Amino acid sequence: MNSRASEGQERRRRRFRRDDESGLTTLEWLLIVAAVAGLAALAVVLVTRVVEDTSEQISGNSARVTAAELAAADLTRQARTAGAGDNADTATEWNTLSDRFEDRCNQLEIIYGDIEGLNANWAQDDPATPMTDTAAAVTNAWDESLDGDDGGTSPTGDDAGCTVEVS
Repeated sequence: MNSRASEGQERRRRRFRRDDESGLTTLEWLLIVAAVAGLAALAVVLVTRVVEDTSEQISGNSARVTAAELAAADLTRQARTAGAGDNADTATEWNTLSDRFEDRCNQLEIIYGDIEGLNANWAQDDPATPMTDTAAAVTNAWDESLDGDDGGTSPTGDDAGCTVEVS
């Protein structure tokens, strides 16, 4: 009986013992697959967060606001060129030019209407109130009222041309 009992014990040992160490068991494969899946899920979460953060930074309409500001600066440059020489030497010429560029400045609010809170302002101080032909004929009065510095012929000393701001 000893030999029979020992044969039975030997069979049980073989059943539970791995003789070949070259392969992986099902449990080991499951653990490896679970670890790889966990790393993939972590990578997806990290990439999603980075993309969301980047899109939040970009989505502030910053490109459109910059475009509106550049359009306003270009309009001011065009106004300075249009009034150069003798084109704004009378009150009528001055007011006609100012009205024309004020209308074009106000159109920026329509063109860039997708920017919430955008205000376009034509801020050109007349060199005299009410405008007179003598005041309009002052040397470089039109140009000085648009050159962007503090000072010149305007009563307040401020001049800007077309500006845009977001409130």
